[in-house]
Amino acid sequence: MVQKLLVTAALLAGTAMTVVHAQSAEPPAGSFAEGNLRYIPTSGTTCAVNGYESAPKGEMIIPETVKNGAYTVTSIISSAFQNCKALTAVTMPCSMNLIGPDAFRGCSSLTSVTLSDGLTDIQSSALAECLQRMRESEIGDIRERYRRP
Repeated sequence: MVQKLLVTAALLAGTAMTVVHAQSAEPPAGSFAEGNLRYIPTSGTTCAVNGYESAPKGEMIIPETVKNGAYTVTSIISSAFQNCKALTAVTMPCSMNLIGPDAFRGCSSLTSVTLSDGLTDIQSSALAECLQRMRESEIGDIRERYRRP
């Protein structure tokens, strides 16, 4: 079951960290593009979203599988969508279980994120500096759900 949770940066902002932005000139070896998104295999049957071909605008839906079902999308790597200022909404598949650090940092137009029940880890600052336009009353208490042991 997919739950629509609206999250503010205040809930998920962690400590600042220095990371290399996912949109480097040379994609990592083994990575591939499908649609506007780039992926990198993480096992023989799973992959992670590791960036995009052109900056996403409006609503973005991350697919559950890519390469004609050969890979299940299970994570988003660090900084994958950092500073995508025109991104307004994100829908993640049921297979998604991890959102890396700074994945959506600085996505200042982002107003909603649809997370799946399969999501087990939202890492530090994943949604920092975004979702400012959300109302506190719209925010579910997800801190407990994604707390690290």
